[in-house]
Amino acid sequence: MEEKKYIEGLKKRLLAVTPIKITYTDIFFQAFSEQASVYFFSEGDNIIYIGETINIHKRMANLKTSKKHIFLRHLGYAKLKEQLKGKRVTSKRGLPDEIEKKVKTYIMDNIFISHLPVSLGRKELEEYMINKFSDTGKLLNKSKYTVVSHK
Repeated sequence: MEEKKYIEGLKKRLLAVTPIKITYTDIFFQAFSEQASVYFFSEGDNIIYIGETINIHKRMANLKTSKKHIFLRHLGYAKLKEQLKGKRVTSKRGLPDEIEKKVKTYIMDNIFISHLPVSLGRKELEEYMINKFSDTGKLLNKSKYTVVSHK
């Protein structure tokens, strides 16, 4: 019971964090510390991806290429599926350059990140939030693009 209360408290704190606009600039990437964290990407009032990492600074740097962050691949597939023309997108191949550029532009125009340093219970919080917010559909975590509101 104490664990659930702890995780619920972390969830509330994470949802209260002011979202940061993603800009693909050095200033954006340098703004993150090297702390273990749970994070989510949002589009408007909707959470579209939830993740956890041992180092938020390195994980955000991974947003520079779809080979290193699954969020880019899933968003690219969700938004530009027809332009992929059946091409399989993997961490080995990433998105085709022209599509990756469009995805990054879309991210800068529409996507925000919220994150909370969490040293204990990171994976549990991520799983709890995915379960909590995927009840009306699947997050990008699950490879299909649907959204759930966190407001």
